[in-house]
Amino acid sequence: MPARSSLPHPFLVPPRATPYTPLQLLFLARLAHLVTLCYHGRHMSGGESQQALVRHVLRSTIDDCFAVGLEPELLALLADGVVEEA
Repeated sequence: MPARSSLPHPFLVPPRATPYTPLQLLFLARLAHLVTLCYHGRHMSGGESQQALVRHVLRSTIDDCFAVGLEPELLALLADGVVEEA
């Protein structure tokens, strides 16, 4: 799947009909925190073992997000290039 499309907004996520559950909010907050850690890890000096751990936890959190029904949100993030291949 290409990271970007030539269409202006091809990966818009339709609004949710129901609010997020507490578990979904937990995983979305964790994902946001890990994306920030990955960004800072790429732009700051740090140990390779720490970066490997963050990548592992990011992959696990992405799997958890899929498991709790956050597929549309994840696909939108991945399509936008926010979460790069870890």
